[in-house]
Amino acid sequence: METKIYNAMTIFDDNKDNPRLIQWYCPERLKPLANCQELITDYHLCPDEPEILSDLEYRIYNDLLTEEEKKKYLTPLEPDDPEYIEGVNLSKEELELWYNHRYSKDELIRAINGFFTEKEIVALRQYLQEKYGFPLSAEELDFPMSNFLFQSYCIEHWDIDKEPDYILHKDPGFPLYIPVEGFLEKVHVINANITITVENDGQLRFRFDDKT
Repeated sequence: METKIYNAMTIFDDNKDNPRLIQWYCPERLKPLANCQELITDYHLCPDEPEILSDLEYRIYNDLLTEEEKKKYLTPLEPDDPEYIEGVNLSKEELELWYNHRYSKDELIRAINGFFTEKEIVALRQYLQEKYGFPLSAEELDFPMSNFLFQSYCIEHWDIDKEPDYILHKDPGFPLYIPVEGFLEKVHVINANITITVENDGQLRFRFDDKT
């Protein structure tokens, strides 16, 4: 793939007790960033229209169920299940929903267009440093990848009901020819000890012990 695509964020490490970051994205492009069909391996299997989740599916997918509802509606994995991880609460319903969910073609295209090219990263990094004193971290995305893997990178700014914290393209003298916005987010830090063992059947077993 000729075009390198980057995820961009500003990470503040000045306050370890309250870690924060800004997730930067382009809300709309007039010209597509790249050919989505070349980036997503199972693009042809994705629906043309967004999938409508039921209320229960939506709450499972977004981890909105209470502990009582989880016990009532979800079936915990048995230790002999291939997806079972000791110390992690997983259920058959949420795994099935997560694995089978596919973004629509339009959603995938819009998500990919939200990232940045290498030249845009260079200009954005310089601008943020000079105007705001912000650093910029950039991660090159490794394509092609499946729709399932890409879900962890998707910036779902089309489904966010609040105004972005930063709208850079409204600044006088903003150098890029694309709009750039950013959301300030609190970082959730999880400290854990991970123990990995190999069972007789050759499968790996993971044990998570929360250090907090």
